[in-house]
Amino acid sequence: MLDNATTMAGRIARRFTGRRVIGAVGVAALAMVAGSAGALAQGLGSGQGGGDRALSEFAGCIAGSKSGDILLVMDESGSLAGTDAITATDPDAKRVDAAQAFVKKMADYADATGSDINVRLAGFGGDYNAATDWTALESDDDGTNVDDDIEAFADRANENWTDYSAGLTGAAAAFRDSESPCRTVLFFSDGKPTAEGAADDSAIMDQVCHADGPVGRLRASGIQVFTIGLSNGDDDPAEHLRRISEGTDCSALAPNGAYIPAADASALTAAFEKMAPSLGLGYDESRGIDESVEFTLDDSVTPVQLSVTPTGPGLDDIGALIPVLTPPGGAPIDLTGDVSDIAGNPITVTEGNEDAKGSVKVNMERGGDEWAGNWTFGYRVEGGQSDDAGYEFKLDIIPGLSIVVADSQPNVPLAKSDDDVIGVSIVGPDGDQRRFDGDARFTARIEPSNGDAPITLVDNEDIRSGSLDVPLDKVNGAVAGNLRMELAVTTAGDEGRPGTQLKPLHFSKDISVAPATMPKLPGSVNLDVHGTDGTATMQVAGPGTVWVDPGSFTVGDATVEYTADHDESNPLELERGETGEIVLTATTGTAIDRAIADAWIPVTAVDAESGQQDTVDVRVEGALTAPIDKATFGVALVLALLLALLIPLGVLYLMKYLTGRIPSSPGIHAVRVPVTLDGTTVVRTDKGGEFDLTYEEVIAAPRVTSSGRSVTLAGEQGVVKTGLNPFEPPKAVAESPNSISDAGERSGGSAQLPLAVHDRWFAIAQIPAPSTGMQDPMGQLGQMPGAPGEDAPIRASLIVAADEGITRERLAAIVDDIRRNGADRLGRLRETMSTEGSADGGPAESPKTDKESKRAKGKRGRREAGAGDGRNQSPQAQPSPQNGFPSDFGSNDSFGGGSAGSGFGSNSGFGTGPGSTPDANRDSGFGQGSGFGSGGGSGFGGNPGSGFGTGGGSGFGGNPGSGGDSGFGSNPGSGSGFGGSSGFGSNSGSGFGRPSQGGFGQGPDSGSGSGRAEWGVPDDGAGNPPGDLDR
Repeated sequence: MLDNATTMAGRIARRFTGRRVIGAVGVAALAMVAGSAGALAQGLGSGQGGGDRALSEFAGCIAGSKSGDILLVMDESGSLAGTDAITATDPDAKRVDAAQAFVKKMADYADATGSDINVRLAGFGGDYNAATDWTALESDDDGTNVDDDIEAFADRANENWTDYSAGLTGAAAAFRDSESPCRTVLFFSDGKPTAEGAADDSAIMDQVCHADGPVGRLRASGIQVFTIGLSNGDDDPAEHLRRISEGTDCSALAPNGAYIPAADASALTAAFEKMAPSLGLGYDESRGIDESVEFTLDDSVTPVQLSVTPTGPGLDDIGALIPVLTPPGGAPIDLTGDVSDIAGNPITVTEGNEDAKGSVKVNMERGGDEWAGNWTFGYRVEGGQSDDAGYEFKLDIIPGLSIVVADSQPNVPLAKSDDDVIGVSIVGPDGDQRRFDGDARFTARIEPSNGDAPITLVDNEDIRSGSLDVPLDKVNGAVAGNLRMELAVTTAGDEGRPGTQLKPLHFSKDISVAPATMPKLPGSVNLDVHGTDGTATMQVAGPGTVWVDPGSFTVGDATVEYTADHDESNPLELERGETGEIVLTATTGTAIDRAIADAWIPVTAVDAESGQQDTVDVRVEGALTAPIDKATFGVALVLALLLALLIPLGVLYLMKYLTGRIPSSPGIHAVRVPVTLDGTTVVRTDKGGEFDLTYEEVIAAPRVTSSGRSVTLAGEQGVVKTGLNPFEPPKAVAESPNSISDAGERSGGSAQLPLAVHDRWFAIAQIPAPSTGMQDPMGQLGQMPGAPGEDAPIRASLIVAADEGITRERLAAIVDDIRRNGADRLGRLRETMSTEGSADGGPAESPKTDKESKRAKGKRGRREAGAGDGRNQSPQAQPSPQNGFPSDFGSNDSFGGGSAGSGFGSNSGFGTGPGSTPDANRDSGFGQGSGFGSGGGSGFGGNPGSGFGTGGGSGFGGNPGSGGDSGFGSNPGSGSGFGGSSGFGSNSGSGFGRPSQGGFGQGPDSGSGSGRAEWGVPDDGAGNPPGDLDR
């Protein structure tokens, strides 16, 4: 945890031949949706680039399966918020607005198409930080049901690393309980990768893009990886993020994602929204702020949604942006909230992203004769001008328009005979078939899962009528793969002008085509083994008989063994049109991280009519993932070292020593603050009041730097300790006994901190004075000064080591941490604190270890029976810490608190009941009335009279009287007494004060000191401890 931290300023400074799949009898292989859509090497349209193709595959997969699981992984590094020394990349948390806008788009898509979209949120810095479980996405008022969860990321920008490997490894594991065949990661960062112990960003990327690295495992499992990068000057993540999503050199598998850049924080919303599939036919353009966009509509394309978002740093130089829309043959209309009609066509204007100047959303529907024709959109700039401002224009034509395939079921692959046709309809959001006035073309092809050439079923077929039967006569024998279809529409032109070519509508779904009497098998199964066990479901369609016999395959140096619930003794028998499943169970002897490649499972299939039997190899996709188990890893590594003798243990210790250094940059402002406890409140003793620390106090403190092996923090030395365990990272340990770190960690009684001590704090207890051995014999004052006890007030110093680039917000977080955890840390110190000696000159008590302290407590703050600290016990029953009354003091008829009788009991004698006669408060003796009691009387009484009591009287009395100003009194006077006056008093004077003004010989002036001493902790008479105790 703590040892994985480094300074955020330092982070900124550095900043995978196949056997023949199809048998001679023509058994088809049906590709699983989860793996095929993301792994295709070519797009349906030859002109599509890798990124655009991946976005089309994402949209097509969701359209075909009517479901999608999307994981958003957000950077949480401190550079997003910045410091006084480092400029923030996203000071206004626009990434939060952008992510909320994206999920809103997805929620709108789900509503319009009837799809089930699940979203999961996570962050990353030094580790992967899961934020939510899978949540079914729903529209909620103006947003979604996950908006609050996304909003929390506005305050999650304090990580010191940007570990891509940790983030992507966590992402791969997050899909373990994902059920949709369409699975996607959206990974956002504002900087190059950094990680503890990594030499540079290239070393991290080597790990990320290794054949068995997290990107390889994601691609092998059919999970698309999209990345969004926020430009950050010299720390621009573009190169690395593009490699992760689009790079052919990242893992051994083909890329299946896209990189989407954002020039600055204002462009994040547009970047995130590019991930969302078009609600219908789309049209997107990017323009300069002073340029316009023209588009042509015809009477068949209605309704229309228009969304525009201005971007660029130049927006700050512009006073106002007024969106303007010009209808065919009409005058420009300002798009303000009160506009409800343009040329007879109903419209609704709403503000888009409230943080983006001039952002607008418009819903339009044909309502008059001035709909078909050329429309123009642009901005009118009022006040200022900038060449560094532009906007993203997005048009959704017929939101909810979809390609509908007859007999297609959500998340179920298509199984067809080669004499079938695929019925296709183009359906609007109202469920009705749509016709087109312009040009409408339809293309369908099958991408075989075994890598054979695509099979085009229809190419640019006219579908203006809104329906089409796609024949399968182009299929020879058997084929399994991914069916990909595309609707391309160009609106009808107007007055000699060509229409607008719209972005295609996509559909993809797994399919198997085979002779009518043959069973249809999956061309691939997706197997994800987490740890040593995994399962896969093989979907099969009839007619025919199918089974899988036990077997195995290898993945690297691991062997995966599998069995099936339908083997030769229990085959799966299906009729035509009937579907079923074969469940595979896989195990491996060792949990490893590997992407499955070149692995196949033989499946036996039998023709329904001829009875001919054939064996078909079904490809296995997916990954083996080892759960994070540091203890198991450590043991396995030790055994490997001992058995192989490849790496001497000494090398590990040497590496520990060489890498165990306290960062020398940035510098540190170390502040020492004296504190004590008031109940459970940490109080500053120099200023009073609950603990606080101002920014000015921190900055005013001298700047110190580490020598590498040590650092001096406000007079306290912290040194590097490597420890004996070669697999534990080095630590920084304070050379101050009786100290504890902010995280409650200690080493040999001293505070244990991470090597990066920046923005951490630790507490050092002041050592109590030697005990006097005295105890209040009446129990009226409790334990006497000099015996600290666990309830005694504790004085300590807090050492705050602030990064020289600390912000007021980060300082506030440290102060809040001290207020929340300081009392616990000081309480633990009090329990384990040693004393310098005993009253009889014996050796000092050794401090308890943390383990001993824990054993002494059943729960925090509750001690086991018998481990008394004096609380909730009668004063007489408290054991004397050094010398004094015997242990049976307080028992019946002896030195204790029994029934009436003589002695030091509670009725007679030194007790609190009646005196030496049954009548209380009136006779002489050592009772409550007179004597050493607390009542009135004469002699050693406690109320007016004289005696050792706490009341007033003369002699040893405690209140005004003939001896109230002198002796053992509790008010002003001189002499010695148990009271609060001079002598053994609690105010000025000398003696055993209970929080007194000058103790019995412990203040600087043992006879008449007026300083304050609490439980034997002396001072100089002015409230200041002596120099040798100021620790």
